[in-house]
Amino acid sequence: MNKFLTFLLLILSMNVSGQTFFSKDSTHIKITEDGHTFEITITRTSFDEEKNDVSKIKENIINGSPAWGIDWSIPRYELESISLKIDEVEIPIADEFYKFCYNPNLGKGYFNAYWGKDYTSVFVFMNGSDGAGGYTVAWHFSADGNHSYMIPRYDDFMFKSEW
Repeated sequence: MNKFLTFLLLILSMNVSGQTFFSKDSTHIKITEDGHTFEITITRTSFDEEKNDVSKIKENIINGSPAWGIDWSIPRYELESISLKIDEVEIPIADEFYKFCYNPNLGKGYFNAYWGKDYTSVFVFMNGSDGAGGYTVAWHFSADGNHSYMIPRYDDFMFKSEW
């Protein structure tokens, strides 16, 4: 999906009502609109250096993949799970969609979720950082299992003051 269109969908997302619960290690959001409900829970856990390959940490690589939220150092936290229900149906989300996100911030202002088109998908946004290694991840989770994500670099967006 076009990056600008994804961003525009976020801005134009419908007015919704719901509940959000934040704790130190998890966030739960439940939103209902027009008889449709989604619930998403994201959980973090302490990073276990013994269970992960950190031999290339000085290249920002963990377990052979680029690692977000670190700057050449062992992360304190990693995402443990993301669970999503759309209209009471559990939507499976594979580890490959979030296991690269380290030091996630799950507090208010750092994590949010919105309905996508026709109540069949959800857009989720999360910030993470170890201080210097900040990032934002945008996920698109769909009821049909066709998920995607994007971690934009700052130069991916163009802002115009004359809008």
